Amino acid sequence: MQTIKLYDQDAYLREFEAQITACEQTENGYRLQLDRTAFFPEEGGQTADRGYIVIEGSKIQIPIADVQIQKDEATGKEQIIHLIAEVPETVKPANGMNIKGEIDWAHRFSNMQQHTGEHIFSGIMNRDYGFENVGFHLSDQIVTMDFDGILTQEQLDRAEDEVNAAIVANVPVTAYYPTPEELRNLSYRSKKEIDGDIRIVTVEGYDICACCAPHVSRTGEIGGFKIMNMQSHRGGMRISFLCGKRALYAFREQMNILNELVELMSTNAHQIADNITKLKNELSATKGQLGDANRKLLLQQIEEVPDGQTNVILFTEGIEGKALRDTVNLMMEKHDGVAALFSRSGDGYRFIIGSKTVDCREVAKQMKEQIGAQGGGSPQMVQGSVQAKEAQIRDLLEHFGEKQESE
Repeated sequence: MQTIKLYDQDAYLREFEAQITACEQTENGYRLQLDRTAFFPEEGGQTADRGYIVIEGSKIQIPIADVQIQKDEATGKEQIIHLIAEVPETVKPANGMNIKGEIDWAHRFSNMQQHTGEHIFSGIMNRDYGFENVGFHLSDQIVTMDFDGILTQEQLDRAEDEVNAAIVANVPVTAYYPTPEELRNLSYRSKKEIDGDIRIVTVEGYDICACCAPHVSRTGEIGGFKIMNMQSHRGGMRISFLCGKRALYAFREQMNILNELVELMSTNAHQIADNITKLKNELSATKGQLGDANRKLLLQQIEEVPDGQTNVILFTEGIEGKALRDTVNLMMEKHDGVAALFSRSGDGYRFIIGSKTVDCREVAKQMKEQIGAQGGGSPQMVQGSVQAKEAQIRDLLEHFGEKQESE
C-alpha cells in the first residue's frame, strides 16, 4: 500500500492521524510506514521534516529522526519510511496501530519560504539569461542553488531586487498534478527526467517548475530574499541565499559583528574596510621589520656558536619559508652534526633540520615518536611542525649523534 502524501494536498497541515502499515525494529529504533503522512521526506534537494508522533495508548511524543523514500523491491513503488529512535521501553509500535503526527511547523514553514524563494530566483535566471538551475540544497544550515552560467554582481543585485519585488506583489503560488495532455502543452523547468506523475508548482508571473516539495501559498509569506554569497562552481556559479527569518537572523548577526568592529576601531561603518586594510598593511610592515631584526639576531647567534660544536639547535620567531632554509644551509656549512632551526608558530614551532653526516629522516622519526612532531623530507633535510617545549626539543637533539653512537 502506497502512502498518501498529505503534504501534497495541504502544505499547511500541522497535525494528522494515520495507521502503521509496516513496522521494523532496528538497532537504533524503528522504521515505520504509514497509510498517510504529512511529513515531507528528504527529496528534491531538501532535507526531511521534523516533528513527533504519538502512538495510540500513549501520550509520549516520539521525535521523528528522519523521513526517507525507499523503493519497494517487490512492487517497484516508492514507500515513505519514518525513522524513530528515542522510543521508550513502555511504547512498542506495531503494524496496525494508530498514530498522531505533529509537524515542527517553524522548521517546515522556513523550508517553504526558502524553497519558494529559490523558485522565483531560478525562474528569473532562466527567463533573463537562459541559465538552468542544476543543483539545489536546502538544509538547516545552508541554502544553495547552482547555475550553469555566471553573472556579474550588478546582475545578481538586479535579480535579487526583482525577487523581493515579487514578494511584495504577494502573487499566488499553486501546485497541482496536470493530466498528460496538459503536461504536453506546458512549458516548465525541471532539473531531471521524472518518472510517473509530475507535480507542477507555479509562481504567477515568475516561474513554472516541476517540484515535489511544499511551498507557501502566496509570495508575501516568503518575507524577504537575500543573496549571502556567490562562488564559481563547475564552470557556473553556486549562490547561497536566505529567506524570511533566516535572512533576518543572519543580517542581525552580521550587523552585531560590524557594530563591534566599529566600536573597537573608533570609526564608522563606511570607513571600516579602509581602516582594516590600513591595519593589515601596518601589521605586514611590522612583521617584515621584525623578521629582518630576527634574521640579524640569528646570524649573530650563529657566529657565536663555537666552531667545534657538533649539533646546533637555535630558536627564533618571525622567520618562515626560504629564510629558514637558507639559515639552516649556513649552519650546515659550519657544523658537521645536526643543524636545526625552530621558528615560533602559535603554541608550537615550524622547523627545518639539516645535516651532512646524520640521516635527518631518523631525526624526524625520533621527534615524531618522542614529542609528536609532524613532517618529513630527505636524508639531508627534513621540515615540519611540533607542539613541544623548547627544553624537550633541546634534550632530544643537542646530543642526537652522540646518543646514537653510545647505543
